[in-house]
Amino acid sequence: MELVVKKKSYEVVEEVNEYLAVVESEGKKYVVYHFADKNNFDNFKFAVKRLKSCGLAMPEVYDIDKKNFTALVEYVDGVSPFDKLREEDLPEAIIEQLFNLNYRARVNRIRLDFDPENFIIRDDTLYYMPFTFSEYRRETDFTQKEIYLWYYTNEFVNVLKQRGLPIQKDRLINSFDRNKQIVLQVVKYFK
Repeated sequence: MELVVKKKSYEVVEEVNEYLAVVESEGKKYVVYHFADKNNFDNFKFAVKRLKSCGLAMPEVYDIDKKNFTALVEYVDGVSPFDKLREEDLPEAIIEQLFNLNYRARVNRIRLDFDPENFIIRDDTLYYMPFTFSEYRRETDFTQKEIYLWYYTNEFVNVLKQRGLPIQKDRLINSFDRNKQIVLQVVKYFK
């Protein structure tokens, strides 16, 4: 099966859902987003512009087909922080990038979805994958809400349990010591 974006054909490798497909052309993979209507398409274009202005590492948008409400986007191959954390603690360089992303988003008054599955690590760079954001509010800041999902904490273990995934009990340290580690990193990287 093929998809056409701005008169160029791409072979479908994987149809993720009715709005998203992984495609290939000349040995290179891409992602094609198809939007149901003009409003969703315009929201996507606005989000791309706003997120890029923050300097976030995110997939490159190669082509936008206004007529068919589609976008050709870079395929970012890597591992999600969620999957990496299941095996080992995240490297300090990734945690530092995470806090820098939070800072840039906060300064630009946008709220990213900091679920670790919304990111990909490729070549030691943390990429924000969804082209979505909301208005920033202090009470829902990353350090108030999702930070515990980026460490092997009780909150992370609860997600593993909900999904029926294996738990490494030896990695789960007491809450006091884990909170101390997190607080020290917040102090170190939070701007």
